[in-house]
Amino acid sequence: MLMDDIDRLDKNEIQSIFKLVKLSADFYYLDYILAFDEEMVASAIGDKYGSNDIESGRNFLEKNNQCSITFTTNW
Repeated sequence: MLMDDIDRLDKNEIQSIFKLVKLSADFYYLDYILAFDEEMVASAIGDKYGSNDIESGRNFLEKNNQCSITFTTNW
């Protein structure tokens, strides 16, 4: 399942997406690809699952994601 532009959602929607993935991630033959700006999503996740800071959100993402790939642009 591919979910793109997660960072464009509001904070409650971002939190709901990650809750959904966390609760349903163990289905056989189902993988998730989540595309988002890490800073925006970590901030939203940190508000709900951490101590209201971006570092808590990054820790949540690191703990709950099996693989992370970062793309950069040279604009």
